[in-house]
Amino acid sequence: VRVKGGPLGSYPLDATGTGCFDPILEIDLSVVDPAIDLLPGDTVTLAFGIADLVTAEYCGPNIASYYLTFFIADSLMDRHTLTGYIVDASTGVPVPYIHVQIFDYLGMPITGCVDTTLPDGSYEIEIYPGVYALGAFDPASGYLPVFYLDRYDLLVADPIFVNHASPPVIALDTLHMIPWGDVTLYSIGGTVLEIGDGPIDAAYVVAISSEDDEVMDAVITDPTGWFDLVVPTGAYRILAFHESYVPGFFGGSIFWSSADTVIVVDTSVYGVNIELMPMFPGGGDWRIFGIVFGDSVDRCAITGPLRGAIVYLFDGINEEVLGATVSRFDGSYSFDRLMPGTYRVIPDRIEYNSSAPYWEIVLDSTVEVDLTMDAVASVFEYSPKVESFEIIGVLPNPFNSTCAIQFGIDSPGEIEIEAFDISGRRVDVIEAAELKAGEYITVWGAENLPSGVYMIRITHDGRARTARALLIK
Repeated sequence: VRVKGGPLGSYPLDATGTGCFDPILEIDLSVVDPAIDLLPGDTVTLAFGIADLVTAEYCGPNIASYYLTFFIADSLMDRHTLTGYIVDASTGVPVPYIHVQIFDYLGMPITGCVDTTLPDGSYEIEIYPGVYALGAFDPASGYLPVFYLDRYDLLVADPIFVNHASPPVIALDTLHMIPWGDVTLYSIGGTVLEIGDGPIDAAYVVAISSEDDEVMDAVITDPTGWFDLVVPTGAYRILAFHESYVPGFFGGSIFWSSADTVIVVDTSVYGVNIELMPMFPGGGDWRIFGIVFGDSVDRCAITGPLRGAIVYLFDGINEEVLGATVSRFDGSYSFDRLMPGTYRVIPDRIEYNSSAPYWEIVLDSTVEVDLTMDAVASVFEYSPKVESFEIIGVLPNPFNSTCAIQFGIDSPGEIEIEAFDISGRRVDVIEAAELKAGEYITVWGAENLPSGVYMIRITHDGRARTARALLIK
């Protein structure tokens, strides 16, 4: 251990104040001998080495050295200002009077970390070091909400990292809000309640289109638990979550595939009340953690961490839901402070299915369990009338992570939609299906791919059509 560059001591794992509870290494600097007192402004470096003792002739010993440096911040002084601009996505004109809110990375709005854009579309918000999400909401309902970086769902918003080394003023990328235009909008209103108790303040509520799984509006409940979503005519799943409660949809389901829908046809709908169950408090010493991966290898040529999945924890004996968390920007999830016992873990995310019914864990120590999900690439029929086999368009193009592919086939049969990078390597099988003649739209999620030019190829009846798509992140 070194503080301000000076060595203070070396501690074996059996020394007082140290321990290894696989895979967690713990060092209590106030207990080790000699004890170490840390003050704001100190830098602390932990140097440790790991070696196995394999000496077989085909494998020598594996030795790894690690150095972790921490800075002890002054919580009263280490503040930073986030600045940025909000503009109209179609015109580039600054948008004033937009409500800009900072969230922790589990979707909880942070009290006091909020601002309203000025006439030039600018905002400023002071924060401490941490990992955050940022959202922009229009109180006048003229624009769809948007999250950093131009994401339209809080659960998949790009993270904002702030630490002691960050500059005092951090300029963020401009956010682009999509206007509703001349669409007639209606309200979906209701209250978020704790089961058997009163209203839940500061719950995040989102309306998800049942037709294309897009987020159409999102709001935060007021102190009475009330929310008022604004949407056009259509069918919607309504999801509510709060860091102290198990997320849930209107109708009582916790899974998107079985959630009830709210139908909006030329009139507002009220009384859409959602009851949430408090999280199980825990109290043990063990932990279940891991990575959620999107797409299994038999469906997609590239697999990668999947952010924005809601991961549920169940009692493995009575199958009661105990809690939930959200996979972070790196796909990681964690349940802490668990007692020994049998548990089940199930991931859930719009447009994905869990690749197993559940993962069962008999917990008697901290364990790592990785989860996998398969993308559900839905194909929607747009028009039954078509005269040729063609790719009509890729929208938007350029796109950020998700685009819609519109195509037509002039005869019934099998189709396969693939994506290739600029070198000609296939990177994704977007869809394979048996379709009748008609015009269709499918959605391609390229969240796990780098920026670049991709070729979309559709094959049907021995013929192929291609289109170019530009991914910019």
